[in-house]
Amino acid sequence: MDPTVKSILFTILAYLIGSIPVGLIVCHVWAGIDIREHGSGNIGMTNVYRCLKDSHGHLPWVMTLALDFAKGYIPVHLALIWLGSSGGGAELMVPQFYSTYVALVVLAVMLGNLYPIYVSFRGGKGIATGLGVFSALIGFYVLIPVSIFAIFLLVSRMVSIGSLAAIISIPITFYIMGIKEWGLFKADRIPAATPGIFVVLTTIIALVIIFKHKANIQRILKGKEPKIRLGRSIPKTSETGQAEPAEQAEVKADAEK
Repeated sequence: MDPTVKSILFTILAYLIGSIPVGLIVCHVWAGIDIREHGSGNIGMTNVYRCLKDSHGHLPWVMTLALDFAKGYIPVHLALIWLGSSGGGAELMVPQFYSTYVALVVLAVMLGNLYPIYVSFRGGKGIATGLGVFSALIGFYVLIPVSIFAIFLLVSRMVSIGSLAAIISIPITFYIMGIKEWGLFKADRIPAATPGIFVVLTTIIALVIIFKHKANIQRILKGKEPKIRLGRSIPKTSETGQAEPAEQAEVKADAEK
């Protein structure tokens, strides 16, 4: 199959897979609710955690995390294998072409998660799916941003701060990997990948995800961003385990701006 056709097919498929509203489906099946009508209104793992942890335990948010991770990991992993296979033709053995094709698949998955076609382009914030995408791309080097996320989360007890710190570290991680010729960028790797393309790609993704967190940033600056309570239950007011009504209304209003 022609490499360009391969790339187009993978890109379309990656966007459609990335668009699957995992949190919405999990909450509907598990709790019979539309998660968009609870908490911040976001369909991502963090809102599932806040709204359902007390009433339905940890399984709903863990499933959301795992499935969001999978929908990022699987398309990119398959793209790396198929687009880089010897059957892909000589064009894909050229680093610039190979890197561009893989980058398009990565971008499609992330845009699908952030702006899903199935739910009027109102998606998650890209963290769990991004973790899957970058795990497929750089393997155990993803522990660098994961460690940064954990440190900032433990210090601040705010998922949003951990997420923002981690996503900012992603382009830096790719830059360092390119300089050191680690992983995807090893000089003897066939086909090789071009660091510059992935640094630009991850910078664009980071900026989009930061934009998606604008309401969180506003609440952080106001000192009103919800914190997770490590080792303790979050007070609930209903059987869905939602946040207090006043806080919920304010968070949802900010999220809709």
